[in-house]
Amino acid sequence: MQIPSATRRIAIVTTTRAEWHLLEPVVNEFATRSGLETFVLAGGTHLKKAFGMTVRAVEASSLCPIHQVDFMPNESIALSDHTAMTRVIGQAVISFADAFERYKPDVVLVLGDRFEILSAALAAVSMRIPLAHLEGGHVTEGAVDERYRNAISKLADIHFPALSVQGERLRSIGEVESRIVTTGPIGASLARRAEPLAAVDMETLTGFNPEHRAILIATIHPETASTTKADQIADVTRRVVEAVLDLKLSHKGPKPAILFTLANLDPGGDIINKELYALMKRFPEDVHVLPSIGHLYIQALMASAGVMGNSSSGILEACAVGVPVLNIGSRQEGRDRYGPVTDVPWDVAMIVPEIQSLLMGFQSRHIGDVYQPRGGIEARPARSDAPDPWVIIADHVSGLDLATLRSKPSASLNRS
Repeated sequence: MQIPSATRRIAIVTTTRAEWHLLEPVVNEFATRSGLETFVLAGGTHLKKAFGMTVRAVEASSLCPIHQVDFMPNESIALSDHTAMTRVIGQAVISFADAFERYKPDVVLVLGDRFEILSAALAAVSMRIPLAHLEGGHVTEGAVDERYRNAISKLADIHFPALSVQGERLRSIGEVESRIVTTGPIGASLARRAEPLAAVDMETLTGFNPEHRAILIATIHPETASTTKADQIADVTRRVVEAVLDLKLSHKGPKPAILFTLANLDPGGDIINKELYALMKRFPEDVHVLPSIGHLYIQALMASAGVMGNSSSGILEACAVGVPVLNIGSRQEGRDRYGPVTDVPWDVAMIVPEIQSLLMGFQSRHIGDVYQPRGGIEARPARSDAPDPWVIIADHVSGLDLATLRSKPSASLNRS
């Protein structure tokens, strides 16, 4: 591919912890490319203390300049208030428009399906700035993110789906073949390089030592497109924790411990997070809550007993490193899986036996109390001769014909 000689400015948008560990290698690959002047626009929960001020992690790991885009209200927002959330979307569009006007990118690159990313996409398209979209073509029938993702896909000028089946879905909604570039899963490529955290490092990060505890990593989000309410999810979560901590497991195995990361900025997330902190207060030796695990997430997965909840990180990254996954509820219904996943509804009687089975499997990996983390060669995705996803993305963005992208729509629906 011939790379244009003129320097072009690339804005990469990140607004949550969930997308940053996937965007980090993309950002840092762009930083190595001559002819590209890349910067990161960080906003949303990255800038909020309640969510861990993860912009600090972005600043620490990015090789490109970071510019903050603050569109969240100063006062505490009631996440269960749909009207307040809608106002945040409107403010985010304004804030990204101001940022694009100030920093004047030639291309805006976004990943995923969050409402914050939709706001950035709307601003870019309205300002005639070409939009590149990573991780389109997924399906999540239990979350309103399904609609956001498809809207972003129709706004985008070029698409970088992870899998060919996701590219097929993009074609099915009218996106043209020449603007769809399948990259392979970023999480799987990261997993091939990752080493599990040493026990002492896992203890520093989580408060639990995997030599002595069977650590379950749990992330519970609201189901924003189903009839299951956040207070129901919080209640089931509480009863599951109580039951798991009371399990009569083999005395030879480690006692279970649960590490929760906070629910994201969705309506109902505040209700779930309140319950998580209450559980940590009740069971301080057995339940810990972190706003984010950050860039060590994949390595922490390798040192865990397994993953439970309803986050895409379980369906994608956890599967990629061979960690047992218990997916609860319908939020991730329809999501392409990168490995085996056990699905259960929000029913304590069905969830707890599956967790018990998962924990017993973890116990079988302890021989004479010797810690045996996952992440050996046999547990990692097979190596591929294909370039890493971030290399493919950087190659194609470097060679984009911006004049063509600006002059015509990316696609139109077929009409008979």
